[in-house]
Amino acid sequence: MSYSFSVAADTKAEAKVQIAAEFDRIVSTQPIHAADREVAQGAAESFVDLVSEPAENQTLVVNVHGSVSWLNEDDFQGANVGIGVQIVAKAQE
Repeated sequence: MSYSFSVAADTKAEAKVQIAAEFDRIVSTQPIHAADREVAQGAAESFVDLVSEPAENQTLVVNVHGSVSWLNEDDFQGANVGIGVQIVAKAQE
C-alpha cells in the first residue's frame, strides 16, 4: 500500500499538525500504515525541524510519500518513505 500527500503551512508547528492529520487520514483508510506511521511521521517532522521558520511572506511546503509491502501484518517485505521540505514565497493575491 502506498500514500502521498502535501501540506502548506505558515509555521513549522502548523505543518506538523497538518502532517499528523494526513497520517490520521491515511491510517483510517489504509490501516496497514499504522506499522510505519511513527517512523514516517517522525522523519517528516525532523525535516520540518531542519529548516528555518518561514517569514511572513513565505510558506512551508512538505511533500511526503511512502509505501509498505508485506505477506501478512507480521511479515513486512519492504518499506520506503520520501520527504521534501521547502520554504517558498507566498503566492501573490
